Amino acid sequence: TFCIDEECNIDTFKYDTDSEQKILNLLKELKETRDDKLVKDQLDKLKRVVQSSKNIMPTMIDTVKSYATIQEICDVIREVFGEYKSPQIF
Repeated sequence: TFCIDEECNIDTFKYDTDSEQKILNLLKELKETRDDKLVKDQLDKLKRVVQSSKNIMPTMIDTVKSYATIQEICDVIREVFGEYKSPQIF
């Protein structure tokens, strides 16, 4: 067997119980201070581009820069393409 004489100290991850609330507070602040009209316009533009055969990346970048959340962007894409469901195989 493999043995060492000295004790190994391994740093383990310590979950910050306040981190969830901190992130929710930052998200709330972001949504209160961003330009809602700009976000809505960018999300609408993203939806039109996703429905077309155009490259979505430039519009996606502009949408992110407008401070749309990942959830809002994913909702638009999910609305157009639907949600993937794996086939049932037995």
